[in-house]
Amino acid sequence: MTAFLITLLRLSLLGSLLAAVLFLLKPLLRGRVSRAAAYYLWLLVLLRLCIPGGLTLTLPAQAAPTLAVPDQATASVQTAPGGSPATPTPVAAPPSPVTVTPTPAAIPPVAVTERLLMGIWATGFVMVGGWYLHGYRYLARRIWKTAVPAGPEAQAVLHQLDPQGRVRLVESPTVNAPLLLGLLHPTIVLPRGVTDPARLRDILSHELTHARRYDLLVKWFAALAASIHWFNPLLILVRREIGRACELACDEAVVKSLDAPARKHYGETLLLLAAEAPMGALPLAVTLCEEKKTLQERLVSIVKVQKPTPAALLLTLVLVLALGGCALVTGTKHAEAPDPFGTLTLPQEDITLHLDMPRKDVEALLGEGEDFYVESMNLSNPTVAYNLPDGLLLVDYEQMTKVEGDRVHGMHCFSSAGYSSDPRVNRQFTPEAQKMFQEAGEFQFQAVQGTSYGHSFAELKALLPDGSRFVQGRGDDPDSLMTMYAAYGEETMTLYYLTEETGVYQIEVMPWSGGDAFDNIECLANITTGFGYSPMEGNMTWDTLETTLGPGKPQGDAVVYGSGDDTLVVTGSGDDCILEALGANWKTTRGIHVGHTLEDLNARYDGSLQTDQLGRFYQVEETRFLLTIRLDETDTVTSLRLEGKEEAL
Repeated sequence: MTAFLITLLRLSLLGSLLAAVLFLLKPLLRGRVSRAAAYYLWLLVLLRLCIPGGLTLTLPAQAAPTLAVPDQATASVQTAPGGSPATPTPVAAPPSPVTVTPTPAAIPPVAVTERLLMGIWATGFVMVGGWYLHGYRYLARRIWKTAVPAGPEAQAVLHQLDPQGRVRLVESPTVNAPLLLGLLHPTIVLPRGVTDPARLRDILSHELTHARRYDLLVKWFAALAASIHWFNPLLILVRREIGRACELACDEAVVKSLDAPARKHYGETLLLLAAEAPMGALPLAVTLCEEKKTLQERLVSIVKVQKPTPAALLLTLVLVLALGGCALVTGTKHAEAPDPFGTLTLPQEDITLHLDMPRKDVEALLGEGEDFYVESMNLSNPTVAYNLPDGLLLVDYEQMTKVEGDRVHGMHCFSSAGYSSDPRVNRQFTPEAQKMFQEAGEFQFQAVQGTSYGHSFAELKALLPDGSRFVQGRGDDPDSLMTMYAAYGEETMTLYYLTEETGVYQIEVMPWSGGDAFDNIECLANITTGFGYSPMEGNMTWDTLETTLGPGKPQGDAVVYGSGDDTLVVTGSGDDCILEALGANWKTTRGIHVGHTLEDLNARYDGSLQTDQLGRFYQVEETRFLLTIRLDETDTVTSLRLEGKEEAL
């Protein structure tokens, strides 16, 4: 709904700008381009008003916005006993009653406003479009009630001018001036009493020209545009100008092959039959003389017939290309800047590296690196090590075509501090690789928000408050546990490895789509504490939850932790643990929480909308996890349920 209204306003604005340009150029073009060219240029305005497709101009990329940084960290680092994840200590809160059933969410004020605006537009569209159709049907009924076949004189002239008989000819006392109506079956309607063959030739030549050029279709198109953009007063002037230009172009086509006496006679016919058109005729029919006030301009153009010159043809071509190009433009956008969560920088050397960056551009900045191998792994894509004075950097390249070359798929910067206790050293690195790690100093690379070597968890949380903290490793081997902090962009992720002693000692930048890019990505993360849980890691125990959230309250087969917006219902433990968040302080890794709408879900997930006995729910299936998001009758999120998939256990 919002997208439709925005598109409608954008089309109305762009069409109005194009129409304003034509109005401004009108005095300059008079006598310099043909009437037909001036008429058809207005079709570009109608196309721009009614067709949303087009080109988007790309402007230089803007600098990425700076994230807000809290004054101080909101949590401190602690390590839970028994191999459980290390957790920040939340501030104690006084006990309060447990409320499991969430309060039904009210319809957001924005949604109410959208529906109101949509209703107003639809009402105006129906009323204006209905007025056009009613006027046309009223006129058509009156004409056909009194219409009779035209006399033999008129039929003879019509047969000479239209031997194929594509247009019908009738007479009716309802009309004061000749007109053409009928989109599918065009019919020329004559007022009674016109029998002079010369007059009939002038009239029929004019109306047949309208029929051959499908001017009735243009009239209907203009009426459609006026109905869609009924709120735009400029459309009244545009429709009138299209009607005026249509008649001038038709006159030009009729008289270009006539000599001076014949042109004079044609002008006299216009004067003789000048009359007010009947009600309803103008929008969806074409008449010989629509408005008396334009008659003088038409008579002057008939007398001063100009043959096309090379200069006029060139000017017409330039106008068509220029205005046609403007009509194709639907808007502008800034070139997509690299996602800050997928970027590493060396500010002191003014070097920026980002995901999807061509390998040749990386090597232009860093020089050629050394091939990096892990003996126990069969890597199909190359990994290159850059052992720089600013730190050790590993870059994973994705092999593209020969024309495109390799592109950056992931980046990892290391320091030797803390890395000796990293359990991944057991992956049989080559001696050359182990030497690189041992010699690596304190890296100077910076990730999003200037995060770098030595930052503590509290500092990461302060700089990147929406991130999530994880602990990975074997629960029976405390030495294998690694503490990580993950911060997410739209399609990229920055992952920090840290210890209490050294702070951050490794940063990884990689693509992320919300799937299984990292073992613990599919989780619920509490915004207040910044701690993420994964039900698949085997370390979800009652002790872990109570250390983090405080004592729970048993309720049937489940235990309820927290209250209000912190409410979390936990069923089972370990691999069988099921988490259900009922409060808005819990979110999915893609930022969805209670209070979001179905539109938000579709924007961030590729899931399916389903229904069961409890109502509607939105389900997202990952390789290892199943996320079920409950919705109320207004399609607002009421709960989040996360569980491991049986086939992945």
